[in-house]
Formats: sequence, structure tokens, C-alpha cells
Amino acid sequence: MASSFPQEPWVKILPTDAFDNARLAEILELWHLKRGDRLMPSRRDFDPLEMKQDLGWIVLVDVESNPTRFRYRLIGTSITQLVGRDATGAYLDDLYQGSVETIATMSFRKLLTTRTPNRILGTMHHAKKGHLNFEAIDLPLSSDGETVDMIMVRSVFEPWRRSEGPA
Repeated sequence: MASSFPQEPWVKILPTDAFDNARLAEILELWHLKRGDRLMPSRRDFDPLEMKQDLGWIVLVDVESNPTRFRYRLIGTSITQLVGRDATGAYLDDLYQGSVETIATMSFRKLLTTRTPNRILGTMHHAKKGHLNFEAIDLPLSSDGETVDMIMVRSVFEPWRRSEGPA
């Protein structure tokens, strides 16, 4: 772990009742619309054409079980350009070790239990871009309506405006 790495988690999981960026609230509304009376929608419920403005900022994460592992299925091109790397296809536990992996996946692990979206505030320390702040929504997806087998993340990178953002 690099010496410039923060000692405290660089990600905060917050309720989805308020967002700094209105587009994240709209994505949450779309998630609720797509799920209907199910616990969660599936990946197939989302038409890329209706999310055209978001595609470069979307990350899809496959969830594997026994053991639980997370793999980047897709990382939007706007994110890969901003971060300066494309980790599509990589497992998070291969990219990050120890507490870094724990913090990078804590929202995903929470989704496996709650099966409800998380609002995330953080910095890109895990991608060696600690100067980049983000707000995101992590959305659980399920092909059977019960088990989280994919996570869709929509991120926005911009300066903090709310007091609960990282220092």
C-alpha cells in the first residue's frame, strides 16, 4: 500500500434520499421503474438507447459466488479515459489487495445482503487517482429477481458540494 493512502475508508455509503447530481436520482428512478414489483431488475431490462447519455459513465460488475468475487464486465470509456486505464475483465481482488480491496468492494458486499441501491461518495484512491472525487449510485441487478448477479454503477466526477463528502 502506498504511503499516501488514507488510513480511513475513502468511500462512504449513504442513503439514496439525496444526490448532489440530479442524473443519479434519475437513474435510481429508472431502476425502480424497471424492477416493477420485483426486488431488482435484470440487466436485460435496461435498453442502452434510453441511457445513451450515461453509457460512458457506466460500470457493470459481474458477481460470482462460492467464493464471492467481483469482475469488471464493462467500464465506460469516459471513466477509462479519466482514470487512464481500462480494467475491463479484471477481478477486483486481483487488482486490489487487503484493506484496499475491502473498501473498494464494501458497497458491493452490502448490496448482496440488502439488494437495494447505495449512494456512494468517495475518491479514486484505489485507481491511484486520489485527487478525483466522485458520487455514484450502485444498483443491484438480478437475472432471477432474487440473487444479485450483476451491479450497475453510474458515477459522476465533480467537486464536492455537500458536507458529507470526503475531506
